[in-house]
Amino acid sequence: MIAVMNVSSGCVCSPIILSRRTSNVRKSAIPSYRDFTRSSTISSIFPSYLSKFLDTKKSVSRLSISKSPVVTRAQSSANDGLEVWPSQPILIATYLAAIAYTITVAPQGTSEQDAQLVLDLFTKGPFSPDVNGLFFAQFNALGVIPALYAAYLAPADDEDQVVPQLPFTIGSFFLGFFALGPYLILRKPKVAVAPLEEQGMLGKYFEAPVNKYIISGWAVVAAVLGVASVVTGGDNVVAEYVHLFQTNQLVNVSAIDCLILSTLVYGTIVEDMQRRGVSGCQASKAFRYCIFPLIGPAVWYLTRPELE
Repeated sequence: MIAVMNVSSGCVCSPIILSRRTSNVRKSAIPSYRDFTRSSTISSIFPSYLSKFLDTKKSVSRLSISKSPVVTRAQSSANDGLEVWPSQPILIATYLAAIAYTITVAPQGTSEQDAQLVLDLFTKGPFSPDVNGLFFAQFNALGVIPALYAAYLAPADDEDQVVPQLPFTIGSFFLGFFALGPYLILRKPKVAVAPLEEQGMLGKYFEAPVNKYIISGWAVVAAVLGVASVVTGGDNVVAEYVHLFQTNQLVNVSAIDCLILSTLVYGTIVEDMQRRGVSGCQASKAFRYCIFPLIGPAVWYLTRPELE
């Protein structure tokens, strides 16, 4: 017989008689740790609601360790407000410099000259002697590059942005960086975005495979025609383009516009890579796409992983 004392009260109480036979209870009757954690054992000891709670915790733990290749809004919002190049001060300085260049440095042509150049592009085509092949490629590039920007930025165009993307995207097809610049300055770079089925109109439009092929094909055609004009026309085409650049405001400013957009697209590609779960160093990979203006960004758009 064993006497058990109540030591918490500091006195000896009436002994509780325990049989030594309790020490001979079969070991298998005592649940092990593994058995204890099974819901069937828990439910026999604890109330049923507690076992259901533990089963739920197990399910949540399994989900928490699963890894998705694409960062979505359902994940941590710590990725919102991602800082990527270029920073807002750089964008503001670039925008103001572009305006100052247009007003003070670029040749001041007339609207009649500009209208005639654009009319020749649409009515005579790239193979006409009245159309400079390099300017034709440049003019088409200013249609492709805004479309690529729209495709890169559309997944992050949601209620968290200060302004909607659509008006600036439409304006960029006519004014290039002068219309797109304010949106790039005001928007918030984001990695955590809504999945494809919850994207807005722009997001779904530019994720469609048919639009990827059309825009990428447009980029390839414009680049090939520009190179072909130099190969076939030689120095005459280059000299004519240089003359237009020096004397015509439309040619001059649109060339600077192309240069700015082709440089700044690096930052949007890096952001788009991070958004789509591209592994490795996104900065170096994005740089390789930007080495070849127009073609490189179009290749990334055509081959980038899809949003889930």
